[in-house]
Amino acid sequence: MQLNLGILCILGAMLPRIGVLNVILRKPLITVFLNCVRVKRVWHRFSPILSALLSSTFVRNWVSVFFFNWQTINQKNARIARYLVKSILYGIWKFRDKCTFYNGTERSDALIRHIIQDVKARINIDFFPFFS
Repeated sequence: MQLNLGILCILGAMLPRIGVLNVILRKPLITVFLNCVRVKRVWHRFSPILSALLSSTFVRNWVSVFFFNWQTINQKNARIARYLVKSILYGIWKFRDKCTFYNGTERSDALIRHIIQDVKARINIDFFPFFS
């Protein structure tokens, strides 16, 4: 059970709420996804957009980012905010892997561009006429 939970935590799928794994695994995930210098710039870039969607100041912490613990807002804005946060987390993970395993030296500007392209591609797909 702990091995499987640990694997999920390493992949960023979830954070444990119990025991020693909570202390051991939450700190590296928080560092990778929230507190790295490169990542802070990314969150700073998208915080105004998330704040506008949530109708309140977006606070970058592990509860709001991993568990979407926000004040009640309308469902449409909540879905858009969740998609944006998921895109940011995926971009961070992808660029982290690039740096770790392929000696990449990407800057936060490249990560921001990647996230914007991801969101634009999703919007284009949503409005693509599949049946003409």
